[in-house]
Amino acid sequence: IAFVTAEQVAASREKLNLVKTHTNDALAAVHAAYGIEPQLGDNRVFRGRYVRQKNRQLHRANPGKGGVRQPANANRCLVNKAGLRIQKYDLIEYRNKAGKTITGYVNTLFSRGAVRIADPAGRELYNGASVNKIKKFQDADTLIFNMGGDLAALPPTAQGRGFPRREFL
Repeated sequence: IAFVTAEQVAASREKLNLVKTHTNDALAAVHAAYGIEPQLGDNRVFRGRYVRQKNRQLHRANPGKGGVRQPANANRCLVNKAGLRIQKYDLIEYRNKAGKTITGYVNTLFSRGAVRIADPAGRELYNGASVNKIKKFQDADTLIFNMGGDLAALPPTAQGRGFPRREFL
């Protein structure tokens, strides 16, 4: 671990001829700490967002004040015929009837045994995918990452309908 001061980061940023941004400060900090020259031609961007696993807000569902408290394990996961457990934010692959392969994250679990698949930004890719035809790549995690080609080409994170997430670049 190397500790770098703000003055060292500023000096390194000026030496590399970078404008002051959060990304360039990170590159300058790595350069100041370890002497690694950044490759500025590669402009791929990792975009991620935090997701909440526990969304039970008992203060909003207080039966004493007229609210309805949901069961503790209501739709936390679905299990397919093979015994594969699917939960929100699992990375999955689904092949629809037309033969198109859809890869994305589980966004919504339906009690009828289907899921809604969304991209990392939260946009719907497919609605009503059967859990019995899903191939699971990765279990749910607190962070969802997406590697894009350029920062300007990436869409903004969707808001509302269960997507008020903190976003970072």
